[in-house]
Amino acid sequence: ERLGAQKVEAARLVARETAVLRALSHPGLPGLLDVFMSDNTTLWLVLEYGGIDLKTKSYSDRLHRANLAATQIRSFAHQTLTAVAHLHERGFLHRDLCPRQLLVDSTGRLKLSGFAFARRMRERNEATYTHAVVTLWYRAPE
Repeated sequence: ERLGAQKVEAARLVARETAVLRALSHPGLPGLLDVFMSDNTTLWLVLEYGGIDLKTKSYSDRLHRANLAATQIRSFAHQTLTAVAHLHERGFLHRDLCPRQLLVDSTGRLKLSGFAFARRMRERNEATYTHAVVTLWYRAPE
């Protein structure tokens, strides 16, 4: 069966995310536990549990009239910056850093996720990156 353009693009993004996760190991990143294909059409990535995304957590907290404490905000910022620093030290850019990509578990441990748009940092003489990658209302600081 010939793959349509959308399927080819989706396969490329999954392959990129898999390659990035295999290349990196850090407490602030979800571990890649397994990759398998079911029914010859669906590719599954099995990741270490990361919790709820920060955007959903923030919305849920507001519904329950609970605000994040300043210490918790500082902790999330520190954990995020530590994970991003690890990526950069290993030569990767995330390119879609936003609250939906930050997973928080019940203990307050944060994991950076969503590596489908991640790329290796380019050298000055290499071609420029593809179009801007952003989540609406957020612009990755990279």
